[in-house]
Amino acid sequence: MVPPPVAGAPDLRDVVDALQARASAHLTQGPVPEREVAEFAKRLDVALPAGLVALMTQVGNGIFFGEDELFGPRRLMVHDIELVPDMLTVKSGLPTLPATWLPFHRRGRVVHAVELGAVGYGSVSSWPAGSSWPDVASFARALLSRPADR
Repeated sequence: MVPPPVAGAPDLRDVVDALQARASAHLTQGPVPEREVAEFAKRLDVALPAGLVALMTQVGNGIFFGEDELFGPRRLMVHDIELVPDMLTVKSGLPTLPATWLPFHRRGRVVHAVELGAVGYGSVSSWPAGSSWPDVASFARALLSRPADR
């Protein structure tokens, strides 16, 4: 069961429904508990954008469609093998990523990050430079929602 949206966060049930329609194509830990998301935000000393909170609490982190990695506050491991790193590990491995960006998605060599700074707060950009979205919910609908026959 998908938890309801966190108060003030966008409802991503359409994205969740699209992902669940192809559940066998994913390896995930499931939604991240609100408590963990709140603790992660506190560690960062920043309010996380509502769309990112929604994505973590309604979708979670993992590997989707065999090519989309969603990062979360914790890494995805199977036994002792790390399959998907956590957000801060990814950020530390990208020293040229703007300091106010928090990576949350990767497809191939392209990382998508949410802006946590005052200018453009909550917007999503790809790195290296390329596409952008006004918010995480728009990004999720554009890149993670796929028809069931794909």
